[in-house]
Amino acid sequence: MNRFFESFWVLSQELAFPLFAGAAIAGLVHLFLDKEQMTKYLSGHKYAVVFKAVLFGLPLPLCSCGVLPLAISLRSKGLNKGAVNGFLVSTPQTGVDSFLVAASFFSWPFALIKLLLALVLGLITGLTSSFFDEDEEFVSEYEKKKNKKSNKLQAWWDHSLDVLQSIWFWLFIGLVISSLISLLTEQFKVNELMSSLALWQQMGLMLLVSLPLYVCATASIPIAMGFVIMGMHPAAALVFLIAGPASNAAVILPLSKILGWRHVMIQLIIVIIGSCLGAYYFSSYLSVVDPMGPSHHHESSSWYQVTAAVLLLSFFLKQIFEVCKDKFNQGPKQGDVESYSMDGINCQACVNKIKKASQTYSELQLVEVDKEKKFISFQADEKSRALFLSQLEDLGFTNIQKREP
Repeated sequence: MNRFFESFWVLSQELAFPLFAGAAIAGLVHLFLDKEQMTKYLSGHKYAVVFKAVLFGLPLPLCSCGVLPLAISLRSKGLNKGAVNGFLVSTPQTGVDSFLVAASFFSWPFALIKLLLALVLGLITGLTSSFFDEDEEFVSEYEKKKNKKSNKLQAWWDHSLDVLQSIWFWLFIGLVISSLISLLTEQFKVNELMSSLALWQQMGLMLLVSLPLYVCATASIPIAMGFVIMGMHPAAALVFLIAGPASNAAVILPLSKILGWRHVMIQLIIVIIGSCLGAYYFSSYLSVVDPMGPSHHHESSSWYQVTAAVLLLSFFLKQIFEVCKDKFNQGPKQGDVESYSMDGINCQACVNKIKKASQTYSELQLVEVDKEKKFISFQADEKSRALFLSQLEDLGFTNIQKREP
């Protein structure tokens, strides 16, 4: 077990600093991102809008489920299906946080190739979908709202924290899986078996693993590193990092309701074929990647890496404590609770938004948020209930209906 904890600690050191740096940059992006300007920016002919949507989505730190509410909002405003589809492919694959983490775990060339493939696959998917889409032009219509005075520093901090809270669980699981892979590889010499597989066989195996699995772009990187330590070619790991976040079982059904099955199949085919072809094309460059193993940088870790790793582990412990506290919190009596079903509760980021919104009202107590069954339960007075439900609509949640007891 010492080997497991050693590997977990070393991986945490590699992950923590670029993760925090990426979250901080994501907070700045959110701070200066005006939704009305964004909608106006995405106006134009359907093919031009695809390029704008894909480029706009690349730096955003959104997972495949977290990007759905934004995609739904853009589609409801009239953005063509091709642009939405391209946005949905390029955005979950990479963001400032996952880009920095990929560079830290693998190399800068690896991270740049991953970014390039996200751009290319997003454009191909978007343009192909646009070819089958009848919408010709998207002209934004919005009313400019009055700017509310707000504490920008607090807004930056809140969003940066939201980014971390939305992915912490899968980050933790990714570190555990990667550490276990490292331990098992050493004990059972799995790397000899994996190395004996041809590159196309390794890619096929990565597709079988990644497509049914929901793991965000950043959290999937430690798992991909574990596969490389196991003996996988870095090009096969790249297929895992592209196909998993871009197209997975968790978003297929919601996506079919937004775009239709034809556009879903276009996305799946392009992501599967494109990730394999792209990884194969760059395989000679990726083969020189020197991935970190369990002892990599163990003796030469910088003070900032160690400090960031300690903060990351403290953050994990805090989040685990909060989850346990919520599980054991009895809350109000069942007779006082109202439940509402809604669309848009797709991932932990959505749950965090609802929890944060509920904390605005002193006369409201949130009891439960069920992202699987897509409903919330809370206790509130009449005024707080109306304001809370209106705020949820502003946050992008739709089809809010009271559930019968």
